[in-house]
Amino acid sequence: FLLSGSVRNETNGNITVVATLEEPEKKSALWTGQFAAASQDLLTMEDRIYSGLIQALHLPPAKDEPNRGTAHPTESLEAYYLYLQGRAAFRQKGDVASGFTAVGLFTKAIEKDPNFGLAYAGMADAWMYIYDQKKDRIWLDKALYTAEQARRLSPDMPESHIALGGVYRHTGRHAEAIGELARALALAPGSDAAALRLALAYKDMGDEPESMRYYAVAIDANPYYWKNYSERGRAQVHFGEYGPAIGSFRKVTELAPDIATGYLGLGTVYFHQGKCEQAIPQFQKAIRITPSTNAYANLGACYYSLYRF
Repeated sequence: FLLSGSVRNETNGNITVVATLEEPEKKSALWTGQFAAASQDLLTMEDRIYSGLIQALHLPPAKDEPNRGTAHPTESLEAYYLYLQGRAAFRQKGDVASGFTAVGLFTKAIEKDPNFGLAYAGMADAWMYIYDQKKDRIWLDKALYTAEQARRLSPDMPESHIALGGVYRHTGRHAEAIGELARALALAPGSDAAALRLALAYKDMGDEPESMRYYAVAIDANPYYWKNYSERGRAQVHFGEYGPAIGSFRKVTELAPDIATGYLGLGTVYFHQGKCEQAIPQFQKAIRITPSTNAYANLGACYYSLYRF
């Protein structure tokens, strides 16, 4: 089935959504619904669209589905917008500056709604990324606190378990990390974030088959997010699978050509293979986009290996 629709801003300030459910092979519309609401009632409109789709599909919901399907993460639309902006800022660029930008947006969201568990989960992810880059324990402590707050406030939201599982992984609590992340994937089987972090946890434990299985799950769930490929590439390098790693990092450069990660990964693989002449232009591209100690160190190692002192 294909769900399509349109969104129109009305002159009276309301928003109208027209949604159509089609069966493409038969070229027929199974259901069409028109919904109007004031901008502050968009979450309620989502509930109505959701209910209309469930009825159109003739699907009997699971026993907990009515409550989960219409559970709002927050009743503050302002807080929800800030949360979405924080997630977008963090996912698009993936550097320390965007991490701090995301923290600021999540903080504003929590100011609008102090019980907004998803905003705490987003903040935990941002702090964790900052810790990955800076390796200062203070960021790890902040990530743990905010992840625990997320689970306390929103125990049925997969993002809460994803955040806490990620923190547990970084603190060496691998069994607990896998438990939290498995819970997240059970709540949201289509979550690439939960599958990706499960893959990372198994990689840390040295379990290559399970790690690669969950990288495949993450990519299948979201084949358009560059980080799913970059993390798989890093794992393939870790396990000595250089050929497949090249494919992963090339995909990163296709999806995110303005981010240094893919070029840095390609250069690293070529360096491990002893192909320094191929590695050098990749490191140079990475440096032009985002100068980093890793890129310069690896470029220097290549020149050293080629006796270009």
